[in-house]
Amino acid sequence: MVKALVWWVGHSLMGLFFLCFLFLGIDLCRASFHLKEPYQFILTFFASNLIILVSAALLAGLIVRIVCRVKGQHQTPPHSDPSETDPPDPGSAMGSIGPER
Repeated sequence: MVKALVWWVGHSLMGLFFLCFLFLGIDLCRASFHLKEPYQFILTFFASNLIILVSAALLAGLIVRIVCRVKGQHQTPPHSDPSETDPPDPGSAMGSIGPER
């Protein structure tokens, strides 16, 4: 119960954080059109688009994760035990250090 609450609060805070950066990028993009110097405009315009792109991608990933959680498709990957892995085959190219015979 507490883990679920912490998960939802954490993801909600991350969503608000990403939304704030998205609106910051949009505001910066709009402000770049009021600049007089072309060099400053180019730098500010591309920086604002990068901020928008990164925050929108992170927000989209967060939304997909939340939708999967709501639909019940949220599964944690199984933890692999290093002792359960098979040792490399001595005859394989990956397992041998010396020249192949």
